Formats: sequence, structure tokens, C-alpha cells
Amino acid sequence: AAFSPSSTPLDLARRFLCWNHIGAITLLHGDDRNTVDISFTDSAYKRPISFTDNMNFILGSLGEDGGIFATDLQLDDDDENASMDGLDDLNMSESTKRAVRQSQKKGSGKATGSAIFFYRFESIGNLREKDWYLTLPVGERVWGAATGAGWAAVATSRKFLRFFSAGGNQGQIVWLKGDPVT
Repeated sequence: AAFSPSSTPLDLARRFLCWNHIGAITLLHGDDRNTVDISFTDSAYKRPISFTDNMNFILGSLGEDGGIFATDLQLDDDDENASMDGLDDLNMSESTKRAVRQSQKKGSGKATGSAIFFYRFESIGNLREKDWYLTLPVGERVWGAATGAGWAAVATSRKFLRFFSAGGNQGQIVWLKGDPVT
């Protein structure tokens, strides 16, 4: 499970994703929707921000330019048990069928890694383009996230440290020799 300093357990209805010198990010799980609230330590700096979480975030971090959020692995829209070209008619074990279905999904180009969302506080130009998101490659899970002035980064299950600009351009990717520690 993902862990971030100053966060609270995943199973709480109201939980902290981040609490630092900039402010706090809380996530409220509701019956029909999830809400993200960002409050700032210095209320003269920014007004509180609230938006709907349509992606089911599990971790987040708050920096000078915005907040970065990440989900767990995304589920594929395809039904894993769906019949695929007569696969169920063949004399195969269930584990072999799962392996064949998984290999066919990989070739379909559907990304099923963690999703990353960056909520930028300020924007130059079109307001619709101030925030950005991307989905990591198949099976790559975000284990930690951080953001600062002009940058954001995520550490992943493949031992990658991926850096992004506040505008969403991916920069350097560093391979970590060991598991990331938050």
C-alpha cells in the first residue's frame, strides 16, 4: 500500500493525504463522491480549494506551485473473465487462461498503471490547461509523490523516480538502486 509522510490510513472516511508547511490536503470519501480539500497554512497566500476526486486518489503532496495526486493501479475496462476467441473451449488451466488474457491486454495499448494528477494553483493562458494528468505504463504503481517550486516527482514500483515540470512535461527518469523510502 502507498504511504506518504503525514498521511493517515487508507480506510478512514476522512483522511489526510498531506500535511506540511504549505498546508494540508484532506480527502473525504462520500457515498456518491469523493472530495479533495486543500487548505493553506497562510490563509493570505491562497484561499482554500475544493474539488471532486473522480480518480480515487490514495496519496498526494502539496508544494508551492500545486498539489500532486496519485491513484493505485487502474483497472482495465475489459472483463477479465470474458470469453476471448474461444479460449474457454480449450483444455487449459485457469492460470494459463489468465496469462493469455493478460498478454493480449498488453498488446491492446490500454494503460493500467497508476494515474498521476497535478492540480496547479496558478496558470498562464487557458484555465482548462492548467492541470495535467497521465497514466503510467502497465503495472507501474506510484509509491510516493512530492512537489516543490516548479517540479513534481513520483517514485514507482519499478524503482523509477520520475520528474515532471509543473506544466506536466516529463523530465529525467532516475533508476533507484533500492526501494524508495519516504
